[in-house]
Amino acid sequence: MRRVLQKAARQFRQMFRTIEYSVQSNHVHLVVEAADQRELSRGMQGFGIRLAKNLNLRLERRGRVLSDRYHARTLRTPTQTLNALRYVRQNTHLHRWREGLRASWNPDPCSTALDAARTKLPEPASYLLGRARSAFS
Repeated sequence: MRRVLQKAARQFRQMFRTIEYSVQSNHVHLVVEAADQRELSRGMQGFGIRLAKNLNLRLERRGRVLSDRYHARTLRTPTQTLNALRYVRQNTHLHRWREGLRASWNPDPCSTALDAARTKLPEPASYLLGRARSAFS
């Protein structure tokens, strides 16, 4: 899954940049940059196709992988942007904490919280994401 995300980030870098991600058991959180709604839609479509092809090949199956459309939130303020990065990077721990389980708050190993994963993704082009990413690192 991580390789699919990183490869998609490199392929669609011009129109659609995957900045952060977190892989959960039944969904994926992404922080992406896109020039406009059209580019976001095309980038997400390309991401969904690449993910489905790769996972179906590896799992020796056929059919849809993503059962639902994506839900987009436009980040307009520094606080929203920083909170989004925290949410994505610590998602597993947040869910554990909400369920009353022990949450370590260490970097989520299935996210870009670890430097090794983040270095294979493009740098943010927007001011808000650039500032939030450096403040959170």
